[in-house]
Amino acid sequence: LIYLYGGEPAGVVPAALGLLPARPEPPQKPPYSYIALIAMAIKSAPEQRATLSGIYQFIMERFPFYRDNRQGWQNSIRHNLSLNDCFIKVPREKGRPGKGSYWTLDARCLDMFENGNYRRRKRKARGQQDASAGAHKRRR
Repeated sequence: LIYLYGGEPAGVVPAALGLLPARPEPPQKPPYSYIALIAMAIKSAPEQRATLSGIYQFIMERFPFYRDNRQGWQNSIRHNLSLNDCFIKVPREKGRPGKGSYWTLDARCLDMFENGNYRRRKRKARGQQDASAGAHKRRR
């Protein structure tokens, strides 16, 4: 119990009576991987493609946790876009206003999240893993 000391003759008033504004709890980190967040942003975008800026905007609008400390998580988004073969960079068409390329999902990865459950990616059958090893991770 916190007490307020005011200038009133009654002296001490308990703060628990709602006189102090409650501090809002900081937003919790969502249970989604960066790959899932990117896939959500792309799938929700018109024509199933989004610019890097559009991906950032989608994430910040839907997940308040990511409104702060932008440098760290935005670097992780860029890292995942460039290293994961599920994400394809599509150049902007001539005469199309704006800056930067679009990102879209490889057709082989459209169903990587079962029934829209972005908390868990689909497992591949053993034979499929060897045949399409490059479908999810790039080799250097």
